Amino acid sequence: MKQVVFPEFLGESEIAVVIIIPSLKEDMGDLFERFHSGEEIDYWFSWDLVVTNTAEYLVVLEINWDQGEGLIVAFTSEMWEFINLIDQKENIVILGDWSELEEGASLAYEEAEGEYRPMPC
Repeated sequence: MKQVVFPEFLGESEIAVVIIIPSLKEDMGDLFERFHSGEEIDYWFSWDLVVTNTAEYLVVLEINWDQGEGLIVAFTSEMWEFINLIDQKENIVILGDWSELEEGASLAYEEAEGEYRPMPC
């Protein structure tokens, strides 16, 4: 059984779509720490279109990784414009904490001398 989560925030940077899902902070803190420490983690993903029992269509991104249960990020029809952006940018940044975006954005802005560029994870 995988956890299904809905993004609280979707945004666009120069090279990626940024997704903030605060409910992941506690559940996936260990995985985020592994990524941020530079550890290489094998992961795989797939996209699907599903219909809920209320006849609503969702686009879902299923993500799995070694030593984990995986998760499903669900995008409602109001969020579908970002799916096209993900295809264009070819990068997604998933954050579990608003402060990671705020801290990373200011540091990236300073290092880029006035231009915002996302921080590599």
